[in-house]
Amino acid sequence: MTLSKSLTRRNVPSREGFCGYAQLGSLVRAGLAGTIASMAASRQSSSDSRSPGGLPFIDEHSIEVPASPAETWAALLRTFGGSANGLFTAYAKVIGVDPIDSEGPLDEVGSTRTGFRVIGVSAPGVLVLAGKHRFSEYSLEWTISETPGGRSRLGATTKARFPGIHGRAYKALVIDSGAHARITRRMLAAVARRAIRETRD
Repeated sequence: MTLSKSLTRRNVPSREGFCGYAQLGSLVRAGLAGTIASMAASRQSSSDSRSPGGLPFIDEHSIEVPASPAETWAALLRTFGGSANGLFTAYAKVIGVDPIDSEGPLDEVGSTRTGFRVIGVSAPGVLVLAGKHRFSEYSLEWTISETPGGRSRLGATTKARFPGIHGRAYKALVIDSGAHARITRRMLAAVARRAIRETRD
C-alpha cells in the first residue's frame, strides 16, 4: 500500500490563530523562542478559564489513509500519546501553557499532554483536544471517517483565538507565516505512515 496524496485543506480567514503542541516545538527549532519569551516577560499570566466552545474556526486539513478507522485511530493514539521532550516542555513553561503535564491515556477525557487536555472522545472517530497559553486559547479536533474500500479519511480541525497585541504578533508567527498549515499536514502524514506500517506488520 502507498500513502495517498489526497491531502485537502479548508481555510477561512480569521483574526485569530492557533499554536499547539507541534507548532510550539517547531517555533523553538526555528529559533523564535527568544522573541516569544520576550513577549511573555512583558505580560502577566492569563487566568482565563473559558471553555473552547465558540472559538473561531481557523482551518481544516485531511488525508486519505489506506487503513481501517480502527487502525488509523490506533496509529493516531500511538503517534501523539507520548510526553513532550525537554526542550518543548521548557518553552511551554515560558509562555504559560496549560496544561503543562502529560497524564493519562490519550483516549480518555481529562487526560493531558503538554499544551492539550482531552475534552472529547468517541473511538474510533473523534478526539478533541483543547488548551491555552498567554497568547491563545485553542482546540484541535481529530476526526476519522470510513471511506470506500476499507480506507479512512483522517481530518484535523483547528479553532482558536489570539487576543490582544501579543496574541496578534504570535498569530503572525504561527498562522500568517503558514507554519501551522505545514505542520498540521506533517502530523496527518505521520499518522498515515504509522497506520500503513503497523497494518503491514
